[in-house]
Amino acid sequence: MRILVTGAANPFGAAVCEALAKAGHTVRAFGIPAGVDPFHGADNIECYPGDVVAGGSIEPVAVECQAIVHCANLDDAGKDKQVQAVRIEAGTRYARYGAERELVSHFIAVFPAVPARGMGEATRQAEAHVKATRKLVPHFLLHVASPDEAARQVLATLAKATPIPA
Repeated sequence: MRILVTGAANPFGAAVCEALAKAGHTVRAFGIPAGVDPFHGADNIECYPGDVVAGGSIEPVAVECQAIVHCANLDDAGKDKQVQAVRIEAGTRYARYGAERELVSHFIAVFPAVPARGMGEATRQAEAHVKATRKLVPHFLLHVASPDEAARQVLATLAKATPIPA
């Protein structure tokens, strides 16, 4: 399966990319700075620059993908809480739009088990975007506490999810 992973530069997204590649999937790691390859040339991980908050930037990378795993919610919050709240809510909305426009067979959104301080409302809004995904795109919400748990849950979700026939 070809899978786009957002937030691939954070520890959670990187763990998901590596686990998916190890399981035999082709991974498109989205959000990696141009010219950087944290996966050291792994054969089945391709790195793409971009930002989920830039509307329309995810779709060109999502073309021909069967799944989108949205891990950008787990990016480092930094000091500007307002900017991070916008990144969580808008990033999830744009990842959802990408999943819907490309009609992927799995849209998995990964959230922290406990939202960062001050991010509760933004997280609730982002989760509402996932739940509002069109019925043609099976969607899943995961809450994780560690990168290893994120990788395990994503693999388990893909294993048990059944794509809708074309």
